[in-house]
Amino acid sequence: MSPRTLTAGVQTATLAGVVHGPIYLAKFEFDSATLRFNNSDRNYTVDVDGDGALSYLGVGRIGGISGISEHTELKANRIQLSMSGIPGDQISIALSEPFQGRSLKIWAAYLDEDFQIIADPIVAWQGFLDLMDIVLGDTASVSVTAENELVRWERPNISRYTNEDQQLQYPGDRGLEYMTNSEQEFLWGFRG
Repeated sequence: MSPRTLTAGVQTATLAGVVHGPIYLAKFEFDSATLRFNNSDRNYTVDVDGDGALSYLGVGRIGGISGISEHTELKANRIQLSMSGIPGDQISIALSEPFQGRSLKIWAAYLDEDFQIIADPIVAWQGFLDLMDIVLGDTASVSVTAENELVRWERPNISRYTNEDQQLQYPGDRGLEYMTNSEQEFLWGFRG
């Protein structure tokens, strides 16, 4: 992975005096909606993904992200996010839709002396949702574990050349309909 550098705007603000942050902007992509949060005490409207200026709900001190780390070697990473006080309409999306494998992207943004986002936040982490724990009460609390693409390499991909597996991937395909034993041993080469 290439090293991260501060944007020109952050460098200019640093030389001018005061820079706050970083704050983190998180984008969760579900089928019916995209949820956006940040870990500050206010909402921010910003264009970080080329989708136009969109609002990121501030969850303040009631939200947290485990350490985001990078390594010099190619390595699988997991992170954990926790949020409390999430609005009911957004919790209903998390409760009603499948979440595993959904995209999560996190940006690091720096703030100027007026606590406004300095242009061009950088991508700090991206991956997929794995586990979600939701506690409902007067307010909702959510704990999410996410993993990057490399974690998928650690898992075995178990599939067989059987009609059943073929139907799971390509319903109606009859290419393996008469395959009866995929565990048959074949001998190659010459025997003497």
